[in-house]
Amino acid sequence: MTPTLTDHRPAPDSAAPRSPASLPGRPLAGTIWACESGVVEEIAHRCEQTDLLANKAAAAPARQTVSQTESIARIDITGPLVKRESWWSRWAGMAIATDIADAVKSAAADPAVRAIILVIDSPGGEVGGIDALARAVADASRVKPTIAFGDDLLASAAYWIASQTRRIYANPVAQVGSIGTYAVVADWSGFFKAAGVKVHVIRAGQFKGAGVAGTPVEKEQLAEFQRTVDSVNAQFMRGVAQGRRLPMARVKELADGRVHIAADAVQLGLIDEVASLESVIARLKAGTVGRSGSSMEIGASVMELQSAIPAADARFLIEARREGWTLENAVAEFARREAARPASLAELQSALPAGVPIEFLSACRTSGRTTAQAVAAWAKREEAELASNRARRERDADRYWRRRHGLG
Repeated sequence: MTPTLTDHRPAPDSAAPRSPASLPGRPLAGTIWACESGVVEEIAHRCEQTDLLANKAAAAPARQTVSQTESIARIDITGPLVKRESWWSRWAGMAIATDIADAVKSAAADPAVRAIILVIDSPGGEVGGIDALARAVADASRVKPTIAFGDDLLASAAYWIASQTRRIYANPVAQVGSIGTYAVVADWSGFFKAAGVKVHVIRAGQFKGAGVAGTPVEKEQLAEFQRTVDSVNAQFMRGVAQGRRLPMARVKELADGRVHIAADAVQLGLIDEVASLESVIARLKAGTVGRSGSSMEIGASVMELQSAIPAADARFLIEARREGWTLENAVAEFARREAARPASLAELQSALPAGVPIEFLSACRTSGRTTAQAVAAWAKREEAELASNRARRERDADRYWRRRHGLG
């Protein structure tokens, strides 16, 4: 079962369909993407408008992506990401995940390299090879200072990679985020039917051959495609949570596919600072960023957690240590959980006015209301009662006035 990626432009006016191999986006078929929206469709459009075979010989050689100055290894990641190099990836100007992973491993093992900086200008790409590259970056970060710089675009799979470094910087206009994965499945069955062509898939296995051009895409097949995308996306989010030392609940809030301008990305915890590339490299050379023991590398200790969150139980402390949360993230996560926790009877009695009926308290406990929800519900009830009393007084006053004046 492999999703078929293609663009969404109308099928061409033609008396007969083209062969499946020449349908829009076929060079991208069978791929799940962690990529900024529109990039895959643009590549597919370029493929459709270009004679790829004629351009095969003219494909540019792979770009040099690694340089070293004053014991600082700079690794550039530019363009959409694919797993392996080919004449097609060179023609499309793509970054190669396996090559970048090799460069990171080499720099991490090189005693002449004191620190590593990934300079990234990428919308993300196919998910193949990204997990291995992210793990290579995480391994390098444990060995020596490794940081990332978002040079205009740090999105999706590219952000996954950057999240594994000790710190992330970006220039002021950089777009950051786009956490999420997707695949595009085109249903060409109507187009084929109009041309008088019927496609038969001889299969062994319910979902084998799902999405073959010319066959209807059924609801069950779409559900299976969605299951696969969700599974890959879960790996993406786990990687970000571990790399950025963020609770998974927070990552899920951020994983809505949006990109954010750098200053907003700082506030959201996606990156650490807005700066110029030159200043970051200068500080890296001076040894003032990405040092061992930085807050982005090592989570809070148990003593720090107990001091900052005295109400936290052992289970929460163990989770915070296991996930490597920073003190700031642990405090924020504890506050979030406390705000969502059902209130105890004692907490309700303390937060609500004296004399609140026991029936109301019991209803709050039964429904699992938080303290804030209970207070809001009581205020709403009080407001409704006041409004009812006000209306009753107005009716009584109206009846009195009418009787006084002989109006009934």
